[in-house]
Amino acid sequence: MLKIPDFTRSEIEYIKHHANFTKQENELFDFRNDEYSLEVCAELMNVSLSTVKRINKKMKAKIIRIL
Repeated sequence: MLKIPDFTRSEIEYIKHHANFTKQENELFDFRNDEYSLEVCAELMNVSLSTVKRINKKMKAKIIRIL
């Protein structure tokens, strides 16, 4: 399972630089790095849980492609 907090600081910077995240994906990546749950992320981003799950899925696919 891909867990963002498991990445090192240099890996996080590499991912952020190379993944070409959208604004929402970048925001979610930062929240997940701070170990917020998807439910909390949805509240902070002012979107539904299903929207956060969709963004999370796209974000993870981009991470996997560049690793």
